[in-house]
Amino acid sequence: MKYKFFTRGLLAVLGLMCAVCFALGLHFTETAFAADGDRIDIESYTLTLDVNEFTYSGLEIKPTATVNNGTANLVEGTDYTISYENNVEAGTATVKAEGKGDYTGTLSAQFTINPATDNAWQRSDIDSDVIFYGSYNPEVPAFTVWAKYGSENAIFKFYDGDNKEISAADLATADAGEYKVTAQIAATGSYNAIEEILTDTFRIYPARNNWTQAPKVVEWEYGKFDATVNLFMGVAEHGDVRFTISNQNETFIRDFTVNEGVVTNQNYVKILSDELTAGKYTLSATVNGGNNYQDIPATQVEFEVRQTSNDWMTFPDVVEWQYGNYNKDTNLFLASVNYGTVWFKVKTAEDGEDLTSEFTAVNGIIQEEDGEISNVLSKFEKGKYYVSVRVDVGDANREEIHATGFEFDVIQAANGWQASPNVIAWEYGGYNPNVNLIIGTPLHGTAKFVITDGENNLTREFSLFEGIIDEADNGDVLAIIKNLHAGDYYLVATVASDENGNYSAIEGQTPLQFTVNQAVNDWKVTPSIESWVKGKYNAEVNFVTAEAEHGVVDYVIYKTTDEESIIYQVSNGEVIVDNLAQAGVGYYTLKATVAATDDFSGVERTFTFNVFAQGLPWWAIVIIVVGALGITALVFFILHQKGVLQMLTEKVIVAMRTKMTVDATIAAVRANKVAEAAKRSVAAAEEEERRKAEQDKNDGNLNQ
Repeated sequence: MKYKFFTRGLLAVLGLMCAVCFALGLHFTETAFAADGDRIDIESYTLTLDVNEFTYSGLEIKPTATVNNGTANLVEGTDYTISYENNVEAGTATVKAEGKGDYTGTLSAQFTINPATDNAWQRSDIDSDVIFYGSYNPEVPAFTVWAKYGSENAIFKFYDGDNKEISAADLATADAGEYKVTAQIAATGSYNAIEEILTDTFRIYPARNNWTQAPKVVEWEYGKFDATVNLFMGVAEHGDVRFTISNQNETFIRDFTVNEGVVTNQNYVKILSDELTAGKYTLSATVNGGNNYQDIPATQVEFEVRQTSNDWMTFPDVVEWQYGNYNKDTNLFLASVNYGTVWFKVKTAEDGEDLTSEFTAVNGIIQEEDGEISNVLSKFEKGKYYVSVRVDVGDANREEIHATGFEFDVIQAANGWQASPNVIAWEYGGYNPNVNLIIGTPLHGTAKFVITDGENNLTREFSLFEGIIDEADNGDVLAIIKNLHAGDYYLVATVASDENGNYSAIEGQTPLQFTVNQAVNDWKVTPSIESWVKGKYNAEVNFVTAEAEHGVVDYVIYKTTDEESIIYQVSNGEVIVDNLAQAGVGYYTLKATVAATDDFSGVERTFTFNVFAQGLPWWAIVIIVVGALGITALVFFILHQKGVLQMLTEKVIVAMRTKMTVDATIAAVRANKVAEAAKRSVAAAEEEERRKAEQDKNDGNLNQ
């Protein structure tokens, strides 16, 4: 409802504004207020022309047209379009206005084009093209006049040297000579006639004569002339061709003619068949001109009457091969004749340079002792080559077969994989370029490789040597491959064609999927911690040691009898709890853990150690034992002196000895435990020093 109220209010305001504008004398074209879908018909409007009468000019006449409703003009091109009919020739022409945009309907008006009465010649001569005998075409205008109107409708008449009228068609066969032409313009409804007749002369010149088919003869063997096969060809534009055959010593036949190349005079046929011996001859062809066309001087063509026929039993050919795949037992050079030896020579196709010496082939296989020809052919690159072929008859009485030749191609080799692309997979962190070979050997060329994750190339293009990536040229590639996370990857292998295109490229192959496997984790340094006596904790001695092949070790130490009593905890290298120094006497459990990731498996080790009760030092125990033994000896000495010992029973003596032995044993055990703890502390310190030294050594190797 709000929108309707707003729209109605807006229309009311616009109506009020229009009323005010009309009151102030402002006007708008009706186009501006045409409602959507309601086009205004212009049939109630007036179409007015600025001029209503014209004189024929030979051009389109277009008076200015205006569409008006009595108060305002419509806009041409926006509100209407104008078209004209019959506005060139004299008569009544029509102008049409057709509504456009917000307007529809059609208006029309007429204007008059009066005939012109001032037609006249603009030049007093007739221009004509140069005409040669037999070349005039009545359908192509060869004569031109210049009148104010109607030049294109001029009427021409022609007369020969006897002033006899001839038709335009007769000019096509008229003899060379001088002729007369007249021109007149007839009246039409648009302009008046020109009564004055123009007269001029023109000449038909003797035709330039030439060969339309150059003289030639189809050669034959001695005694085998066939007039319907061994044609004498030579056609001139004009006139009959006369032939003459001669050898070096005499003329055998003079001035004979042919009908479409066939000798019709039987006497000449007999001479050509029986009397022309094998040898070379000259055919001379000429045309004797006359008034209408020129002579064609004698044109000479060499031809040969061949010896007794020798022909190809197998026409020269070669079994083509792909680049790099020549095999003399397969890629045969074929040619055989009725008699004689066929010799081949391979040349370049462009300049005919010799690439091999002459060689023969028996049943197509090249005959050679040292394999020189085959070695040369096997190294041909892709391209066209030419084979010249000659036949050595070895007998002058027999026909030599003329040397011939043909082209053949060494074809681009269809490339493929001698060893298909492959990758020897590895575990995360375990890549070794000498073990995890990347394989891919093409039949031709050098393979280029890229490793991709399926969306983006992870490496630049690299090449291999026997499956090993060259670190000198591809160190950055090796670094990327060594650090690949576990997962699926693709090896894309391509081979580019060489510059000469000897072999095809290999591209667009389906990428080879391979997997960097999750590593099986293990301990490099087994988790351990030295036990200690309560109150004697030493952080430099009693520390946790552990190192895994992969990942960060997390630690937790808790009382063995209570897992929730945590006294030490490290997570992701950060110490969260450290109460080792305050640990009470008892057994404790150390759990060392490396969490599994996509790259490596998890690893865990748990073991128990002690925090011992407080005890005497070994030296104190030694003093006590020695002191006790001394006092005991002194007491026994005094008692012995006083005779008291004799009063002691054997049991009392044994009991005393036993008691002394037990006390000494307990003291010795305690001393031994303290000594063992000290030894373990020393061993742990030595192991830590050894581990640090080895780590420093490894770090030094990596930096190199």
